[in-house]
Amino acid sequence: MSATSTLPPYHIITRLYPGAVFKNDDDEYGHAEQAICITTEDGTRLSGWFYNRGEGTPLVAMYCGNGMNAGDFHIVAGKDQANSYLLINYRGYGSSAGIPSEAHIIADARHCLNVARGLMNNRPGPLYLVGYSLGSGVATQVAAAEKPAKLILITPFDRYANVVHLPELAEYPGFADWNSAAMAPHITCPVTILRAEHDTVVPPASTAVLAQAFRTPPEVRCYDAEHGDIFFADGFLHDLRELLSQPAPAPRKKSKWLIISLIIIAVLLILLFLTY
Repeated sequence: MSATSTLPPYHIITRLYPGAVFKNDDDEYGHAEQAICITTEDGTRLSGWFYNRGEGTPLVAMYCGNGMNAGDFHIVAGKDQANSYLLINYRGYGSSAGIPSEAHIIADARHCLNVARGLMNNRPGPLYLVGYSLGSGVATQVAAAEKPAKLILITPFDRYANVVHLPELAEYPGFADWNSAAMAPHITCPVTILRAEHDTVVPPASTAVLAQAFRTPPEVRCYDAEHGDIFFADGFLHDLRELLSQPAPAPRKKSKWLIISLIIIAVLLILLFLTY
């Protein structure tokens, strides 16, 4: 699920990723103490914020929608003192350099997570991933590789090409893939979907297809909102903060009796083999 190696013309990129044109400078968002600049493996400088609240605190990475600035997530990160938050603008977004593509965005996201872990002395708590709109595709792909403790998807889609209809993209197969439904079976953590009841950007059917693609059915919550104002819907921020405050589910431990039973079965099979 990666972008083609040859990027399409710049005007197509900017229509799909308008953050590359409509720059929302990071200075508009303040929070200078948390400001961070991360250099990617290919030398591109990415801007954003890192709320480092110390070793052992959960690390929450939030991925923004098309044309957004990651600073919009300060409404969550700024008020939650229990978690560490990583808010990094994609290439071409905010004050980040470069031109965005699916492959670059995913590689950058994983690189930035490693940088954040290092700044937490490589002792972070559980990893929580949150993705809104386009960011739901980012979060889903990152989750398939990073194995987080929680995945929270806000107004998610099954495949980005089914939501954004740009005729020019037909010439560049895979550029706007963001095939979350294909990645969903690889997700092993609990998943929560927060959807807008009046969403006209991501059709309900697209979200439903994604929900059905997970191995374990996700929890789905619906809000009286449109796609672009779900963060201001009644109860939304409360629910999101609640989800991020709940402890990550502990990994299931194998029952002592199950282990004993397996040992007995193995011994019996060995004895049966020896008698023949």
